[in-house]
Amino acid sequence: MEKLNAIVIEGKVYEAIWTTERSFDCHQCDLNEICNDHAHDFCNDFTKVADDPQRRDDSFPYFRYSQSLTDKLNGK
Repeated sequence: MEKLNAIVIEGKVYEAIWTTERSFDCHQCDLNEICNDHAHDFCNDFTKVADDPQRRDDSFPYFRYSQSLTDKLNGK
């Protein structure tokens, strides 16, 4: 089984995508609006607990909504 690192919020799955792109804009992250309400804690906290083979020392995560994973989680 493939390993998955994601956050589930209100039944929606947001998959962690690792990037080394330093010019990355937080507005590109699908959790940007939610994250702004919580002082950008999602990325910072996620890096502390993530055990992800795609992670590199110079990378950081952003999150993408996944309809297919959300459907699987909700039994559709």
